[in-house]
Amino acid sequence: MGNRSEKVSKNFFIEKQLSFIFSTLGYPETLFKFNTKLFISLEDFSYELTLPLIIQEKDYTYFWVDYKPQNFLSCFERGFISLARLVSNPLPFFGVITNLTEFILIDFYQGKTSKGNKEIIPPYGKIKTYPPGPPKPFNPEIETKILRLFLKGG
Repeated sequence: MGNRSEKVSKNFFIEKQLSFIFSTLGYPETLFKFNTKLFISLEDFSYELTLPLIIQEKDYTYFWVDYKPQNFLSCFERGFISLARLVSNPLPFFGVITNLTEFILIDFYQGKTSKGNKEIIPPYGKIKTYPPGPPKPFNPEIETKILRLFLKGG
């Protein structure tokens, strides 16, 4: 059983790794927001989720980054899209799900995903001129059902 100091140490390690990855892609560390809490309240269900990293500049949120220690990251894609669609306005440009070895890049506006290593993440120079376009339409009722399953681990 882990204690609080082990959890703080693990969180610090994850923060440092994510900071290094995005810094090497040209992102200024002044844009990094670590351990941001999101509060989700559905009809009969409330949940608090902590994202290890959000990259945000002025009115633009470039990335929501989620860390999952598992090897099979694809099972989290759809729930992460629902989360962004239901709790953010405007949408972040991208989501990243990672175990620090593998990465899934999600275009929240189009719902498209790419898998690979950290090179799939657009560098800062490219993201500054990225036109996200109009968001893909979605049904809030379906997204709520998906999000509920995602948050309950189902």
